[in-house]
Amino acid sequence: MAASNSWCNGLNSHQFCKLLKENNVKDSRKKLTSDAKELILTHDCDLYVWDSYACHLIYFNIKNLLPEAKPKDKANRYQTLLCTHAPMFDVEALTLSPSGSHIAVWGQLGIKVLELPRRCGKYAEFEGGKEIIACRTISIAQRYFAIRQGLKLHRVMWHPGSRSADHLALLTSDNIFSIYDISEPDKPVQMIHLDDGEFDFNVSPSKMTLSTALGETAVSFDFGPPVELKVKERLGIVTNDDDIQVWPAYIVKGSGDVVIAYTALNQERQIKLPVQGPLVMHPPADDNYGVDACAILCLNSTPPVLVVTTREGKLHHCLVLAGCDEADISFQSDSSWQRSFDSSIFQKIEEPALFVLESVELELSLTTTRVENDEVIGNDFTCPVRLVKDPVNCERYHCCHGAGVHSVVLPWIQSIHKFISDVDGGCAGLPENEECVVEHLVCTKPLSASPPAPILGMDIVNDPTELSLKQTLLALTSDMEFVALPLRIKHHSPSAVLFSDSPGSSVESPLRQLYREPFHNHIERILQRNSSNPLLKSGKKSELSQQECFQLLSRATQVFREEYIQKQSLAHLEIETRVRILQEQKKLQLSDIQSLQESRNILRDKAQGIAEKIETARDEQEKILKRLESVTRKIQSRIPMLSDAEKTMQRELKLIKANLETYQRSLEQVSIKQKYQERQLSQKTLESSKNIGVDQKQVVQLRVIIKHEGDEISDLMKKVNQLKMDTTL
Repeated sequence: MAASNSWCNGLNSHQFCKLLKENNVKDSRKKLTSDAKELILTHDCDLYVWDSYACHLIYFNIKNLLPEAKPKDKANRYQTLLCTHAPMFDVEALTLSPSGSHIAVWGQLGIKVLELPRRCGKYAEFEGGKEIIACRTISIAQRYFAIRQGLKLHRVMWHPGSRSADHLALLTSDNIFSIYDISEPDKPVQMIHLDDGEFDFNVSPSKMTLSTALGETAVSFDFGPPVELKVKERLGIVTNDDDIQVWPAYIVKGSGDVVIAYTALNQERQIKLPVQGPLVMHPPADDNYGVDACAILCLNSTPPVLVVTTREGKLHHCLVLAGCDEADISFQSDSSWQRSFDSSIFQKIEEPALFVLESVELELSLTTTRVENDEVIGNDFTCPVRLVKDPVNCERYHCCHGAGVHSVVLPWIQSIHKFISDVDGGCAGLPENEECVVEHLVCTKPLSASPPAPILGMDIVNDPTELSLKQTLLALTSDMEFVALPLRIKHHSPSAVLFSDSPGSSVESPLRQLYREPFHNHIERILQRNSSNPLLKSGKKSELSQQECFQLLSRATQVFREEYIQKQSLAHLEIETRVRILQEQKKLQLSDIQSLQESRNILRDKAQGIAEKIETARDEQEKILKRLESVTRKIQSRIPMLSDAEKTMQRELKLIKANLETYQRSLEQVSIKQKYQERQLSQKTLESSKNIGVDQKQVVQLRVIIKHEGDEISDLMKKVNQLKMDTTL
């Protein structure tokens, strides 16, 4: 929290923030409305802010505010991105393309696309760090908006199925959902009419139509996961058509009805599929879960989860699952599908149904009570709610509206995904009493009488390389002040899962699981807050009376007492109980350790005595073994008959004696021959000394013969010596 506040304070004191505040005061076109906007955009550490007064975009790198940023002079640098064709309408939102090369700047009366300049230089800044840069600006559907006066743009998104990441999806107030390629900005790639019949262009859009009066106008949309469009298998015909990936767009109308428009890009020909819906919602409700819907969001989970919100702040969490097989429900869908041109080629996509798991109502303004009778003050404040996905956690999303910012966590998504993906049936069932967690982060309209101070922008700063910038919610208030709040990476569910985690295992009792549960998880569940005191950021023009200040103080005190002090007291009691239990266990363990040490000393003494006895027994055993050997030899020697071994040894000795005699005679003969050879050699030496003409080859041959005979004599001597030794043994 301190790290986030440090760089956020530096951001608010930055030169471009001061310029934004000055321009905000000068802006005479600013209207006092309660509609929130999306005028800031973050991508990793890159921050883009739209200056409505100057009609340009400001770029700043948040990393420059960190203490370890180098060089220090970069902290005061920011870049201004000018539009070659500045928008003449009131800008409400910024949308960054998936590739990060374009930014869509749009409002109710038009849309512009800024092409971001290339990055270069040492610090990868736009145009090497140039302060003011003119960006190429593309006007999308300019002719269409010019022809149809009074037409309003409700929602703009980059199409996720675009390979080139340059297709924009638009939803306009004439119930037309269209897709444009920024390379051909005036020609729609695909245009889908959401009404039952074709739209009559002769009717002036400035006049209220029947569908608008009944709330049948589409107000928002979001893309879901892609669906495979399979080719039909026709008898006797071989087709080369492959399956096509289409992207469903979930579109919500003001009446709360949700329809699906299927879009396909990067195909040779345009595929026209009928609009499915309105989708059936289970369980049904009389008011169709609100008649003033304003936004829809599709979470990237399995199965998909749709979030539909109304202007009153009600959130409906719906699972998108396979629909029913009732004929009355699918009749209209089947007929519309058969009327389409592509129905003869592709198989029908089954219409899903929405299963509402829970409905939550946001606390837009703080709930306070009257001073006189403690009666709750009613609040009829309504405003459009914008839904923003969390870029990291698919179980969390954020709500931005005219009264502040809420963060919603859906901890049951993981349990439902595990339950649906369990093929073996090891899960006992879905966990009960698992509800979403709503955190009120920022409140800009604390009381119903406070003037509107809408949030002008909100996004998530997330940079994996910087620990100090991880998971931080950055919001821009109506006074052009930034608020940075750190977000929890993981959220612990307040309810315990009562079934085993391992598939196929038996269900354990809750008490045993509670006993096995780590103590810090138990304390976290006790300290889990159902409501919180948000950060109050009301407008500077708001003036509160003493009674209203006392109401806010009473409300904050009550929340602190119920959600903080009481739960901390309960956690304190639990910790004290745990400490007492651990102290008793520690005493028992210390006494056990002392008794074990005494037993160890006794065992050590006994082991030493046993070791001495073992040594004595080993010595006595060796003595007994020697006595037994001597007794055995004496007994063996006194036996009158020879044993088989002795007979065998006797035969071997006789054989050795005979061999010795033979070797002795051979040795005598060898010695006689040696003496004879010596005499002959001496005579030959004398003769050779007399005869000077002896041949050298003869001398060499004589040496070889003498050496050979000497070797034989030495071998015979060795054998004789060996026989003598064997005889003595």
